Amino acid sequence: MGVYIKVPVNKNYFYFLILLSSIFLFHFPQLNIPLFETTTRPIFHLLIIPFIVFSFLHNKISLYKDVKMKWHLLLLIWVYYSALGYIYHGDIYRIGRYFLSILFAFLFYMVGFNLFFLRERTFLRVSSIILVCISILGIIQGIGILFNEQLLDFINRLREVILAQVLDRERLTLLFSEPSFLASYLLVLYFLSERYVAYRFKFGYLLKFIIVAAAILSLSVYVYIVLSTLLFFKIFCIKSIRKRLIYALLFFCIIGSFIVMDIDRFASLINAQDMSALIRFLYIEALLNMAVDTYLIGAGIGSFGYYFPKFLSGEYIVPGELHQYLNGENLAVPFSLFFQFVGETGMLGASVFLWLVFSGFKKSKYKPYYIAAFISTLSALPWGLPYFWFLIGYLHRLVYEGR
Repeated sequence: MGVYIKVPVNKNYFYFLILLSSIFLFHFPQLNIPLFETTTRPIFHLLIIPFIVFSFLHNKISLYKDVKMKWHLLLLIWVYYSALGYIYHGDIYRIGRYFLSILFAFLFYMVGFNLFFLRERTFLRVSSIILVCISILGIIQGIGILFNEQLLDFINRLREVILAQVLDRERLTLLFSEPSFLASYLLVLYFLSERYVAYRFKFGYLLKFIIVAAAILSLSVYVYIVLSTLLFFKIFCIKSIRKRLIYALLFFCIIGSFIVMDIDRFASLINAQDMSALIRFLYIEALLNMAVDTYLIGAGIGSFGYYFPKFLSGEYIVPGELHQYLNGENLAVPFSLFFQFVGETGMLGASVFLWLVFSGFKKSKYKPYYIAAFISTLSALPWGLPYFWFLIGYLHRLVYEGR
């Protein structure tokens, strides 16, 4: 059985509509929509459900047995630890929100695995329309950053209309509130560019240069780490000397550009004085402590927000940004997908998560993407921006088809 379904001509327009709507669906948490005011609202991804239900009713979806078993086990673990979190804290809203998050993670995984039930060539051609639109926005924003403050101000005013929040006005952010959200998005774009080249689409080569330029202009350490990880491992996975040199050049361009363009930030990182990085490490340390305190069993879904104030009240100088969590009135969310599994579901949940993510790794021709995708989960929580799940689904599809 194949993993794509040949769509009759009279249904093509419906699936094209789904593809063109994907820019909205994947960016929905970031967009400024009346009555929906926050930037973390996976519950409102309900808009994608009619698309998925229609596809379930009109097509037969096939997941190969190995991946299907891992998803069943992961969902079972999620249900168990959701119940455990409710027993400990009685916060049904928080538990329900995270439970919806894992369900939508599966739905976006299925989008990647089935490519909206289109042939891959068709999917890539149609998605190029969306990529061009976002790239044009990024090019205009990049020109404003480098050469024209008035143009940058205009783009930022436009972003304030489009987006629910604008947290950064000086760096490249595209349709996101702040630059670090670009990491998994640019990783997906780079992977799509690889698939474009596989079909000899000239657009794929241009897209690679656009992605590297976007990563440089983001001035985000997190974006640099994810893209640099991808390029570093591609250097060793490619047999062609010419391509190795190209990837090495791109790798050093990203690293060198960061050092040159933001030397103060680089120095603060080296001296462990960068506040943004320190806060992220503080979240990770709290999640690891949470796992140790529960003897690696896990404290239950949604427990991190209740544990974090106790962790901060120890021997730590609490950054001002985190003071809102000290009294327990505001609950922090774990700022790392992988370490959330470690802290809230213990080693069992973390192991199943890794088992699922790296399924087919040995057989895959795209090993660097597996590694970079995993790195993208260490300091981000991609429930509301599910490019990570889409990429993993796409990678698994190619392994299943032996490509």
